[in-house]
Amino acid sequence: MRSGQVILTWDEDSTVEGITYQVFASPHPITPEKLENAYKVGQHIEAGSACDWWQNPASFQADAPSDRSHGFIIDGIELDPASGLFVHTVTPKDPDEMYFAVLPSNASATHIQMGANSLATPIKTHVAPPQPIQLKAAPASGSASGKSLTLVLHGLGGGRDPHNTSNFLLFGDARQGWRQGLARKFTVTSNSEGIIIEPRDWMWIGRPLLHSKDPRDHALAINTWWYGCNDRIYDAKEALNGVVVNYTEEHLLYLVRWAQKEYGTDPNKTHIKGLSMGGSGAISMGFHHPETFATIFSSVPIVAYTKRAGIDGKSNLPLLNALCGRTCDETVMTNEGISIIERMNSERIAREHIGDLPFLVFSNGRNDRPIPWINNPPFYHALNEAKRGFVSYWNNGGHDMWKSVPDDVTNYYTSQPIQLNKSYPAFSNNSTNRKPGNGSRKDGDATGWINRGLYWSDVIETADRWQISLHARGDFLPSKLTLDLTPRNLQKFKIMPNEILLVNGQQQQASSTGTLTVNGVTIHKGAPTHLHIQRL
Repeated sequence: MRSGQVILTWDEDSTVEGITYQVFASPHPITPEKLENAYKVGQHIEAGSACDWWQNPASFQADAPSDRSHGFIIDGIELDPASGLFVHTVTPKDPDEMYFAVLPSNASATHIQMGANSLATPIKTHVAPPQPIQLKAAPASGSASGKSLTLVLHGLGGGRDPHNTSNFLLFGDARQGWRQGLARKFTVTSNSEGIIIEPRDWMWIGRPLLHSKDPRDHALAINTWWYGCNDRIYDAKEALNGVVVNYTEEHLLYLVRWAQKEYGTDPNKTHIKGLSMGGSGAISMGFHHPETFATIFSSVPIVAYTKRAGIDGKSNLPLLNALCGRTCDETVMTNEGISIIERMNSERIAREHIGDLPFLVFSNGRNDRPIPWINNPPFYHALNEAKRGFVSYWNNGGHDMWKSVPDDVTNYYTSQPIQLNKSYPAFSNNSTNRKPGNGSRKDGDATGWINRGLYWSDVIETADRWQISLHARGDFLPSKLTLDLTPRNLQKFKIMPNEILLVNGQQQQASSTGTLTVNGVTIHKGAPTHLHIQRL
């Protein structure tokens, strides 16, 4: 037992190819006669599962040379890479004492041998949060008390670890993979602001997904677009009837909870950022878990997966073929009862979500081939119309346009810290906004932004009033601008539906949903604008 997990290892016959293994558990000894009374806790475990596939280049690239010479390292001990490994996370339904048996998938109950592939003595178990295995030096426990936590998500194909640079290894529970015990790695570092965790979005599949036309999906592990994968992805035929489960999202939420306990990070200062696929995952993760993340910083993200064609005449739907386990279309469902296309549509969330979302800063390129520009303007419009807190920037660049994003956008959160337990203003209908157009590269401003250069200070919030000072900064702004302002993430100043309030001394009625938008707020560069809202 290790931190609520049972770690099982076994020797295998390396002369037989194509075998997978299954693991059974029971509160009683598992004999040939009692196998039918045991319950299966692991299946489709490939031969040599103790091999650290993260250090094998062939795991990530189909034509790379295979290196199966490294075993997983558990508390300083390297396992034989030719042996078997399975990690079971104890659940409340498990007995206090458990027996385990390991059988090849093509074997029958007669192959059970007590003391060989079936434990003769039980393992005493207990439920506890699984703890990562530290591989290399890392920040000291408790070293970030009250500080921030930032998850940094890499792009498609990034995050490989053939040189074992990660400093933590985790064997996930059943919520974090298509089978429990799948190995995940991540890196933890720190700075003056707090803890930075860089997860690695690779899921072990054990087979090439040849239905995908992307050669990056033809190796033995895949990217999950920071969401998850088909629950039957282990088999091509089975996957046709599977659903897509948010395994990777569960892993990211685990990392947040673990960091808050291990390092003492402040739950109100949890942020998420990413580039490309990582930027897509950051928005999706933040939008679906606004109770967890205060801010999102996203570079060149996909905001919706549609059939709309980009500049190369292709849609971005095929990017989801791997995690779907089959060709992605409207029929591929998630375990949440909606299609994967609907689930991954951030434009829909921006329009439909009831309540507040994390403050979003993001950028896109109009000539980005992997990220069709045609999907972006509808997202901008949805954010503006739903009065979400956001800043956006775009130019005529390609997928590397993030390298030329102005410093004031890149460093926005440095000058404007935002927390989950603090309210903020959402700006809409800003008179200085540029026009993103209708999605055609011939329409709209080649370089543009929305809500750029707007800042705030001196927020005071009580049960009876909310006040704020607004600022406009930047050579790109005129001397005066107007906009609409909606207080968001209110903590104490809760607005009732249709409530009459005083806005700088003038009466104004809140909406039927309990939000208040102050229209036509004027801001002058060089001088703050003060806004006071209070109850009658």
